Amino acid sequence: MGVDAIDYDGDGWQDLFVASVGQQSFSLYHNRKDPTFEDQAAEISKAARMLTGWGLRFFDYDNDGDPDLFLANGHPCYAAD
Repeated sequence: MGVDAIDYDGDGWQDLFVASVGQQSFSLYHNRKDPTFEDQAAEISKAARMLTGWGLRFFDYDNDGDPDLFLANGHPCYAAD
């Protein structure tokens, strides 16, 4: 549903955050400095399991020089059969 790339850990390599629909895990992919990534979103993935990530953006919200993540979540309503 949403994706943004940033070097969140300052190692010089772009990392990815990916939001998904409800019942799926959100992912924070850390760049391994080769063609592969490692998913490191254990805590946020558990917290957001029942939500849908509609949009996201990394930016420096508090002007401290570190990237912050804004994540707009929701929970889709499903019509009863």
